[in-house]
Amino acid sequence: TFHTCPPKRVLLVGDSLAFTLGVPWLQNEERYGIQLADAGILGCAFTTVGELNVAGTWEGQSAGCPDELDRWAAAKKALDPQAVVVELGYRDQFDWKINGKVVHLGQAAFDAYVQRQIEALVRTLGAGGTKILFLSIPYTHPPNLPNGSPAPAASPARHALINSMLEAAARRHPGAVGVLDLDRTISPGGH
Repeated sequence: TFHTCPPKRVLLVGDSLAFTLGVPWLQNEERYGIQLADAGILGCAFTTVGELNVAGTWEGQSAGCPDELDRWAAAKKALDPQAVVVELGYRDQFDWKINGKVVHLGQAAFDAYVQRQIEALVRTLGAGGTKILFLSIPYTHPPNLPNGSPAPAASPARHALINSMLEAAARRHPGAVGVLDLDRTISPGGH
């Protein structure tokens, strides 16, 4: 006789990368032995305040992003997942304007803010022993700014820093938080 295990309940949260990743998973849930809830919100980041510079233009937060953690906590409560997969952080590599001041990864105060946001996500979505798996932020090379200079999100230093923050969260929570390095497959050698 053939015995099947009940599917593992998985909540996928994050930005457009997470949402896009979840679409084919939803089509093949049974094949992967999971029941997936794709709660990705387009345009989000760990940063939930201020404006971000997108291709040389300051833009407000996407709808749903300022209260993303509350939305994801509600989704977690509804699904009661065994694991939460997180793909978030690409937009944190951009320049941000918070309270009229331009900030970015690599500045101590902004780095500390992003780390607090990561920790809040771990505390909230990992409550009750739910495992958290961060997917690393794949390296991208967005178009240059209108003046021809490279987009800040293309900075290898910012890319390394956001991923090191995810790895630091995993070290602070061994056995509860992990990181899967997508760069090895998606963008080896920064390409």
